Amino acid sequence: MRLCAFATWPWPTPSRALLGTTQWSSPGGVQRGQRYTFLPTGVVAEGWVELERSVLLPYSAHDIFDLIEAAEHYPQFLPWCTGVTILERSDDWVAARLDFSYLRLRFGFQTRNPKRRPEWLRVQLVEGPFKHFRGDWALTPIGRNGCRVSITITFEVADGFFDSVAAPAVDRVARAMVDAFVKRADATLTMLDPAQDAVSAVTQTGTRTAS
Repeated sequence: MRLCAFATWPWPTPSRALLGTTQWSSPGGVQRGQRYTFLPTGVVAEGWVELERSVLLPYSAHDIFDLIEAAEHYPQFLPWCTGVTILERSDDWVAARLDFSYLRLRFGFQTRNPKRRPEWLRVQLVEGPFKHFRGDWALTPIGRNGCRVSITITFEVADGFFDSVAAPAVDRVARAMVDAFVKRADATLTMLDPAQDAVSAVTQTGTRTAS
């Protein structure tokens, strides 16, 4: 099963940014009331699930990348995440073990993830209850308006009894992930102000250097 969700909205007070039918007011010339929709795109393969989401955020790509990369803070805001251990971190890689608890099901997995700040981070499975798991974060700056953040998650859980129990749990955790990151960004990051460039330009124009 493959589901996509593309989120686009003008720069709001974004604390409830991914609740589907919420309308937003905005500064500047951006239209009010833009919304995002879920777009089903068909079956990838039997037993596989692929989720895609894309959202515009009024924060810098560097700040959003750092929020995504800092997995040690996930238990503070990511639903059902109970623990994270950072195993390795460098300019090019970050490796971690993540543990989740959903209803009576507990599962964890280990990843080693190549990255290029602030452009992308690729979640690659090392060990866990999956035949396949991969997540791709991509960030695209859009000037002083913020950045576009996209995530694609593809997974296939392992065979056996765990399969029928884990698939719905992993699916729900994955779907809640972007919402959780947006709320965390709202709570911890400084929103970019597109009007600041205009103010700076006026200030510089009005400044004269005495000769």
